[in-house]
Amino acid sequence: MKKLLVALVILCSTTIHANNRTEQPTIITSDNIELKATQQNASAGCTLQKHVPVATGYASGIAPHDRFVTYYDPTDCGSPTYPFEIDALSFSFIPLTGNNWPVPVDVVVFAPNTDGVNCSAPGTELYRQSVLCDTADFAIPNIGTVFFDSAFCVDGPFYIGIEFTDPDTTVLSMPSLLFDTTSAPDSCDNWFYFDVNVDSLEGWYEWYDFWSPLPGYPWFWVEGETVSPNCVVDTDGDGIVDSLDNCPSVANPIQADADGDAVGDLCDNCPSDSNPAQTDTDGDGDGDVCDVCPTDHLNDLDGDGVCESVDNCPGIFNPSQADSDTDMVGDACENCCIFIRGNVNNDGAQMIDISDLVFLVDYMFGTPAGPQPPCIEEADVDASLGIDIADMVYLVDYMFGSPAGPAPLGC
Repeated sequence: MKKLLVALVILCSTTIHANNRTEQPTIITSDNIELKATQQNASAGCTLQKHVPVATGYASGIAPHDRFVTYYDPTDCGSPTYPFEIDALSFSFIPLTGNNWPVPVDVVVFAPNTDGVNCSAPGTELYRQSVLCDTADFAIPNIGTVFFDSAFCVDGPFYIGIEFTDPDTTVLSMPSLLFDTTSAPDSCDNWFYFDVNVDSLEGWYEWYDFWSPLPGYPWFWVEGETVSPNCVVDTDGDGIVDSLDNCPSVANPIQADADGDAVGDLCDNCPSDSNPAQTDTDGDGDGDVCDVCPTDHLNDLDGDGVCESVDNCPGIFNPSQADSDTDMVGDACENCCIFIRGNVNNDGAQMIDISDLVFLVDYMFGTPAGPQPPCIEEADVDASLGIDIADMVYLVDYMFGSPAGPAPLGC
C-alpha cells in the first residue's frame, strides 16, 4: 500500500502557545513525493483515514505522556461492519536536531465516552501496545506501521492514536507527529492529553482549545477488517458464528428450523412445536410443550396413561387408578408383597439380589431419581411403613454383612 505526501519544507515564523509550551510549526507542501509504507502486503479489508495531503509538524512542545487521538467510525468501511478488527496503525514523524531516536510510544485505543455529554473526552482505555519507532521506518518520507500483537475487535466507533513514553523532558527530545494543515476536523474528533507530572492542566482537551487554526487531522492510517473471522466465535465449526447460529453447539450449516422458533431442529427439544424458551421442567430432554408428562422424567414408565407424578401405582400398569381404601396407594400396588419383603424391583422370580439394592439406591438418590418401586411393601424392607435410608441399610446388611444381617421382614 502506498501513500503520497509532499516535498518542500518551510519553517514558519508563527509560534503557537499550548499550556506555556512554545510551538514552532513546520509546513510540508505537496509535490508528489512518495511516502513508503512498511506494510507491503496489507491484508486488511479497509483503511480509515481523515487527513489531507498537506502536512504540518511542530518543532517543539512534545512532553512525556502526551497523547494524540482521533475518532474513527468503522461504518465508513461499509455494511455489514461489526465486529470490526483493528489490525494496525500507521503514522510518521518529522525528525529534528536533538530528537531521541528510536522514539518510544504506545499505540492506544479508547472507547467513546458514554456519559451522554456532547464532546466528552475519550472514555475507557481498550488497548495499548508499546513500540520503538526508528528513523528508517517512522521518519518522513517513510510511514511506519504498528501491527497489533493480537486480534483486537470493536463493536462501535473508537479513538486511536499514540502516547509518547520517553521520560526525557528536554525540548526537542521527541519529534513531532505529522498533521495536515488544511482539513477542518469535525467538532471533538481530535483530542490531546496533558499529563499531571508535566503540565499544570492534567486531562483531555480538544485540540482547538490550544491550537488554532492548526493543526488539522493527524496523519493516521487505521487498518481494519469488517466482520472479521478473528473476532467471532463459531463453537460448532459449521461456518455460522455463534451470535447468528440457531444451534451454536451442534453443527447445522443449513440452519433448519421446522417450527420457526429460532432454535435449530438439531438443538430443539420440541422440533415440531414452537417453544423458543425450550422449557423442560423434568429435565428429560423433551420440552414441556411436547412432553406427554412434563413433570415426569420417566414419561409414564408403566404405560398406563397416567404420569408417574400423579400415578398412585407408578410401577404397575393400572389405568383405572383404583384405590379401595383411599390411602392414595393404588390397589395394584397393595397386597403385592409375597412371603418376605426386599424384592424391590418386583421381578417375577421373587429373588432378593443386587438388582433390588441398585433399584432402591437409584430411586432414593438418582439424578434424576429412578422409578418408584412397583410394590411399596417390598421396598419397605424393615416394615416401618415408609421407604427411607434404613431400608437400604437393612438390605445391605442382609446381603453383605459379616455375619449377614437378619432377613427382611415378612409381608
